[in-house]
Amino acid sequence: IGRGNEIIIELEKKSTAQDTYIQTEIEPIITNIVGKLTTGAKLDLREIALLCLNTTYDESKHNFAIMRTKNPKATFTIFKTGEITITGAKNEDDLIEDGKYICKLLKNNGFEDVKFKHLKIENYSATYNFGFKIFLQKLQICLSKEFKHSPCYFHNKFPGLTFQMKEPKANLNFF
Repeated sequence: IGRGNEIIIELEKKSTAQDTYIQTEIEPIITNIVGKLTTGAKLDLREIALLCLNTTYDESKHNFAIMRTKNPKATFTIFKTGEITITGAKNEDDLIEDGKYICKLLKNNGFEDVKFKHLKIENYSATYNFGFKIFLQKLQICLSKEFKHSPCYFHNKFPGLTFQMKEPKANLNFF
């Protein structure tokens, strides 16, 4: 198990001559990055929903407005406090561009106080293809022996095995 963006897996391969070990580096494919943008402005969500396309706001159900854009392909959850959650970016540069885009869009619609103050990455979602079949019950047993916190696998409730790592902090789902 690896460090940072790299994961190293040790595989045991049985051959007729001898046992050999193969180390393989597996690159993640980032599918989504979630970021929290602070604009420093109080926002009128009803006004935003009226002025901006593809924006919904139902104050009886939620305390936020949701804006979906096609270019950039992103979803913005906008709060009255001026915080905006951005989802849909595939890399950090896209997340920054999405943040600049929403600030510019809000400024062009009359929200002059909006500024790109701070952007914090909240979550990465990534997939890995190990290239072989994973037996989830066997994996659960192996991980339970190695780590204090047992992985969760209830095949009749959820089709995957969920494992929470403390260092690096990560939630892993195996399917």
